[in-house]
Amino acid sequence: LLGYLLRSEQNIRESSPAKGGLTTGQLRHCQEFIEANLAGNVTLDELSRTANVSLFHFIRAFKKSTGMTPHQYILDRRVRNAETLLISTNDSVGDIAKAVGFLSAGHFSSAFQKILQIAPTAYRRVNGATSSDVSRVKGKTSVGR
Repeated sequence: LLGYLLRSEQNIRESSPAKGGLTTGQLRHCQEFIEANLAGNVTLDELSRTANVSLFHFIRAFKKSTGMTPHQYILDRRVRNAETLLISTNDSVGDIAKAVGFLSAGHFSSAFQKILQIAPTAYRRVNGATSSDVSRVKGKTSVGR
C-alpha cells in the first residue's frame, strides 16, 4: 500500500504544472502538435485547444513552462530544423525557408540571424558539408513534412 501511495504521489507531482504553467502532458501534446504541423500555420487557438485551456491561460502558461512565447518557440523550432537542412541539402535558402514553415526567405533570414547570431548563408558556409556528404544525407532527409 505504501509503495502504491508513493507512486501515486510521484505521478501527481510529474503531471503538475510549474506554478502557473502547463502540465507535463499538456506541454508534451503542444510540442508534438507543433512538430507535426511546423511547416504549416500553427495557430494559438489550435494550441490552446490541444492543451484544453483558454487562449489567455495557454499563452501565459506556455511561456511559464518554456521561457518563450508560443510564437518564439515555433520560430526557434523552425530555425533549428533549418539548421539541419542548410548543412545536409543543396536546397536554396528560399526553399528551406518554405520547407520549415516560413512564408518568405526574408522573414526566415531575419529570424535565423536573430536566434543564431549568423545569417543562413554564412551558417551554411561555416558548417557546410561536402557534396558527397550532402548526397549521402539527402536520401535520408525529408524536406517536406
